[in-house]
Amino acid sequence: MTDTLMTKPQGTSSLHSKDVAFEIPPNMEASLRAIKEVCNTMFGIQLETIGNPELFSAENMEYGVALSLLHDSGSCELGLFGCKASCDNLARAFLGFGADEKPPSSEVLDLLGEIVNMVSGIVKRSISGGEQINFGVPLHLIADDCKTYLPHTIPVIAQPLSGPSFEGEILLVLSDRNPVTLASEISGVLNDATPGKTQLLGRVIALFEEIEECLGKAGTDHISKTIDHCSSIVMNLINEEISDGDTALQWVRRAVGELSSALSERRTHLYKSHPTVPDFKSTEEVKQPTQQVPVERDDETVEIITDFLQESEDGLNNADQILMRLESGVDDQDGINALFRVFHSIKGLSSFLEITDVTNLGHTTETLLDLARDGKMKLTGTPLDIVFEATEMMRQQLKFVCQSVESKLSFPETVGLPKLLLRLEAVIKGEEVPDSEVLVTQTQAPEAVQSPPPNVKETVKVDLDLINRLAMISASFSKIEPILKNLKSSELSEDIHKDLISSCAELQEVSTFMRMLPIQTLFQKMTRMVRDLSKKTGKLARLTLSGEDTLFARNMIEKLNDPLVHMIRNAVDHGIEETEARKATGKPPLGTVQLIARCEKNEEKKQAIIELKDDGKGLNPKTLIEKAVSKGILESDAELTDEEAFKLIFAAGFSTAANVTAISGRGVGMDVVRTNIENLGGEISITSEVGTGSTFKIKLPWGI
Repeated sequence: MTDTLMTKPQGTSSLHSKDVAFEIPPNMEASLRAIKEVCNTMFGIQLETIGNPELFSAENMEYGVALSLLHDSGSCELGLFGCKASCDNLARAFLGFGADEKPPSSEVLDLLGEIVNMVSGIVKRSISGGEQINFGVPLHLIADDCKTYLPHTIPVIAQPLSGPSFEGEILLVLSDRNPVTLASEISGVLNDATPGKTQLLGRVIALFEEIEECLGKAGTDHISKTIDHCSSIVMNLINEEISDGDTALQWVRRAVGELSSALSERRTHLYKSHPTVPDFKSTEEVKQPTQQVPVERDDETVEIITDFLQESEDGLNNADQILMRLESGVDDQDGINALFRVFHSIKGLSSFLEITDVTNLGHTTETLLDLARDGKMKLTGTPLDIVFEATEMMRQQLKFVCQSVESKLSFPETVGLPKLLLRLEAVIKGEEVPDSEVLVTQTQAPEAVQSPPPNVKETVKVDLDLINRLAMISASFSKIEPILKNLKSSELSEDIHKDLISSCAELQEVSTFMRMLPIQTLFQKMTRMVRDLSKKTGKLARLTLSGEDTLFARNMIEKLNDPLVHMIRNAVDHGIEETEARKATGKPPLGTVQLIARCEKNEEKKQAIIELKDDGKGLNPKTLIEKAVSKGILESDAELTDEEAFKLIFAAGFSTAANVTAISGRGVGMDVVRTNIENLGGEISITSEVGTGSTFKIKLPWGI
C-alpha cells in the first residue's frame, strides 16, 4: 500500500511534527477485513470503521493487547486498544452480559487477546509470505501501561471501529518495525536516557536484540560490530562498570546515529568514526594484575567450556592452514573472511564465558582482519606475522583455560598479551610496530584445590555417512537377532550364540547413541527467551535447568522446539504473577520456571521425560469448567475431576480466560502443542494447584 496519512500530533506526543506524512502499514486493510470477519463469524457482532486512520494516542486508553507478527525483514505490531467504557460495552456485547453487569478487567483483556490472536492468524494466512511469519510475545496492558506502548519515533496507526451492538469505539492499531525504524527508535530512547536511567537503558538493549533479529542474514559484520559494541557499553552502564557514563552514552548515540543513516541509505556501515571502542575508564583506574584463585564450576559450565575449547581449537587449526596459504602468496579472499569468522566466534564465546584475555585478543585481531577483508590492508609481511602470533598466543590461552578448569582455578592473565595487543593496534593504525617478545608457555598459579579435578573431555566429530552406515548394519543385525535367539545350542556353540546376541545388542545401542544429542542446546535457548520475556513483560522471572545432559534423538529435539517455546511463553507471560501480586501472597518477587529432563524405564522400555514447572498462580479447575461451558465445549451439568478439567485446555477453540492468560502464545493453542507431542509418539499431562503453580509433563519414547 502506498497511501500516506497526513496528521497533526495526537495526545501529548511531541515527536510527531505537524503535517508530516506517515505511511499506513501495508497490512492495515488485511487486518481490518480479519477483525470484521472474526467478530461477525465467531460472535455475530458487526464492526465498521469510523473515519480515517490516525496516529495512535495513548490518552484515555485503559485496556490494550498487542501481538507481533515476525517476518524476515522485521515485524508488524497488531493490537486492540480502548477506554474503559468502550471496552466494557464491547465485552458485554461479545460475552452476552446484561446492561447492568460489570465485566471483570480480566474478562475484558481476555476478550481483546482472543480477538487479536484470531485476527493475527487470519492475517498470517491471507497475506503474501504469511506462511513464514512467527508470532511474538503477546502484551496485555491496562491503564498507565498503555502509555508505555507508544514508541518514541515509530508511527503507530490507529483505525477507530464501532458497531450497532455496543456504544463507544475501539482502536485497531498497526505499526511496522524494521531495521531502519528500529534504529531511529533506539536513537529516540537514547536521547532521553542517562547513565542512571536503568529502565530506559534496558529498553535500548531489548531494541538492539530486536534489530539484530530483524536483520538476520541481511545484516553485515560491520553492522553486527556496531550493535555488539553499543550493547556492551550500554550493559556496562546498567551494571555501573563505567566511571565516565555521560561520555560513554554520547559515544553510543553517535554510533547509533551513523548506523541509522547507513540503514536508511542502504549502504554498508563502515564504522568509520570509531575503529576501536574507548574503555571510558578514568585515568585513576588502573587494573592491577590478579592472581588465580580457587573457583568452583558446575558440570554444565565445564561442559560449555569444553565445547568452546574444542570449537576454538578446530577454528585455530583452520586459521593456520589459511595463514600458510596466504604466506605462500595465494590470493584467498574467502580465506581472509574465514579467518575473521574464526576470531569473531572465539571472541563472542569467550565473552559469554568471561575469559577476558581471550576476548581482548580475539576482538583486536578481528579488527585487523576486518581491514584486510575490506581491502584496506594487505595481509602480508608484518600484519601476517602478527596474526600468526595472535593465533599461537590464543592457542596458549586455550591451554591455560583448560588447565584452570581442571585445577579449579580462575582464568589466568596472559603474560605478554599487553605487548601483543600494542603491536596489533599499531598495525591497525598504520603506526610503527613495537618489537615482538617470546610467547609465554607456562603460567604461575597457586596450588589447585585438593579435590579431584573435573574431566575436560575430548570430543570428536563423526561423519554423518558413517553414522548412517552403522545404522544400516544395526538394522541388519536386528533382523538376524530373532533367528539367533531361536537357534538351539546344539545348532550353534553356546559361547558364539551369546557373543552374537551381545554384539548385536551393543551395536544397536551404539548406533542409537550416535543418533542422539544432549537436550542442553535446546534448553539453553529457552534460558535467553525467559530473560527476554522478563524484560518485555516487566516481570521478574528466571529459568532453571536440570538434566540437560539427557540424550534425545536429533530429530526429536528439533520438533520439541516449538511446543516448548509456546509453553514457556505461557508460563512467564501468564503463569508467573506480577511482582506485587507475588509479594502479597508471600512469594518471592522472582518467579521461577523449571525445565527438567530425565529418562525413566517403564515396562522394559525407556521413556524420555520433560517437565515444565512454574511457581505462578496455577490453573483453577472451576474457572476452566465455567469457561468451557460458556463456549459450548461442556454441558452445564458436567462434573469433572481436576485432572479432566486441566485437559480442557487441549480442546480446539478453547480460547478463553485460561487460554489467553495461561495458554496463549504465538497464535497457536495448546491443542496444537498436544498434537505435536502426540506426533512424536508421546503424551502430555498437567498437574496444578491454585496459588502454587503448574507442572506440564511430557512423556516421549526414548531412542527413536
